[in-house]
Amino acid sequence: MAIFLRGKTRCAICDRLIEDNDERFSTSTFLEKTHPLWRYADDTMHASCYMGWDRRAEFASEYCDSERRWFAGHPDCSLLMETANILVVYGSRSVAVMILLKLIAVLVDVGLDDLDDWLSMPADGQRFVQAELDRVRADLDLLGGKDHILDLLRSLG
Repeated sequence: MAIFLRGKTRCAICDRLIEDNDERFSTSTFLEKTHPLWRYADDTMHASCYMGWDRRAEFASEYCDSERRWFAGHPDCSLLMETANILVVYGSRSVAVMILLKLIAVLVDVGLDDLDDWLSMPADGQRFVQAELDRVRADLDLLGGKDHILDLLRSLG
């Protein structure tokens, strides 16, 4: 994961200093050094810069593809559902649902008991994530909501 140092870290997109109270976005290293977007992976940027970035869709797509491959090869993970907006995976070791917000490349771990609360509460300090929750709610409602997720989990055995 990218390192954030107070008073020292600069945004990978605009090169301005990222202040403590700035919303920020970062990922782990997920691209090969030969990829044209490699320098943005494992780096930190202002959330506003990231959300307005003209390469965000490509970056997010690459991140989602990387996460999907990782989940597919991990014995403790089971893909539960996928839409254009979300990828939902169950992690048996953590007893959590991992929800990948595909359009913004944000992965969130949510305990099964906390799923209803997570969907209804504001994302603490992350307005750009909160904006995506409406899409997540719509997709989960369309797919049957938490009850459907639980049914899928029961079918895993």
